[in-house]
Amino acid sequence: MIANPKSSSQAQGQDGQMEAVYGLPEVLAIYQRALQGFCQQERGQRPLCVKAVARKKGNGRAIGGIQYFTLEDRGTKFEARASNGLEIPYNREGEFMVLLGVANWNRPPLMPQLEVVAIRRQAEQVQPNQEERLAKWQWAIVRRRREVEPLFELEGLKIAVVTTRGGEAWSDVESPVSEFRELVRIEGIWARMSDPQSVAEALVTACRKEAGYHMVILARGGGEAIEALDDEHLLNLVVRSPLPVVTAIGHTRDTLILDRIADKSLATPRECGLWLRTNLERAFLKKKSLVHAQELKALERVPQLEASMLHLAQEVKRWKRRYWLVVWLWLVTMLAIVWLWSGAENWWLRL
Repeated sequence: MIANPKSSSQAQGQDGQMEAVYGLPEVLAIYQRALQGFCQQERGQRPLCVKAVARKKGNGRAIGGIQYFTLEDRGTKFEARASNGLEIPYNREGEFMVLLGVANWNRPPLMPQLEVVAIRRQAEQVQPNQEERLAKWQWAIVRRRREVEPLFELEGLKIAVVTTRGGEAWSDVESPVSEFRELVRIEGIWARMSDPQSVAEALVTACRKEAGYHMVILARGGGEAIEALDDEHLLNLVVRSPLPVVTAIGHTRDTLILDRIADKSLATPRECGLWLRTNLERAFLKKKSLVHAQELKALERVPQLEASMLHLAQEVKRWKRRYWLVVWLWLVTMLAIVWLWSGAENWWLRL
């Protein structure tokens, strides 16, 4: 409990007057009352309606007639408390009437708690926690991934990047591969990356056959509401995508189910850009070495071709001689036949 700020000792100041001496608990109590007074001044005693999902803390047991839990919404968490008589719909999305103020600052870090005074509405659908969602998508996590690296050897490689228009994520992905324009064509498909529905629509657009893409990259930086991308509809689209899906979402510390089910996952958009550059360099060097090997092979065949041409020329000369020999033989034969025929006619006349 917070100590009463009135419980302080008295000390004599330099001017001889008695001054109050406070301990640190009393100082925290002063801060708490000041903040509560400010919040009450802003809202009075009117409660706020907050839409969130309630999660139990620890074993969920009430302490001193008070139950403690957390309220979560799109990655943001707030500690909360309510009287034991109030039935909290745990793991369900609901609308909670809360008092805007500081319920308790009794432990570090100095985090405020919301005090829930009523439940306005609760959703019927149960919202699974992270462990339950991981178990649900375990089949997609352990399935065999499609290989992405062999795509870099394709002629006319075309990649779609689903990201925010003009954002840093687009620059981090596109800039490192600017010198490989002849090998790859990278196009942006713009979406609101904090809205899973917008990302899902962009992914569907990229996967259309007429678009002609070979790979789709989902890229965004870190920040609030990044957990919203673990949307059920978006996860289903990624798993059933006809094209390989690469994710480059958040900072290094961020891990999503979306990253675990993607065909390839990079920690950040910048790392994705460097990964693209590395694979394009490898593909370029491989093509260059292949062309060089073909040139060497062609040069090695030059002597063989020259020998073949010489042999062919000799054969042509031989057949040419044979041709003229046949012609001369034919002419001699014809002359002989004419002579013999003319001689036979003269012999018949003499008879």
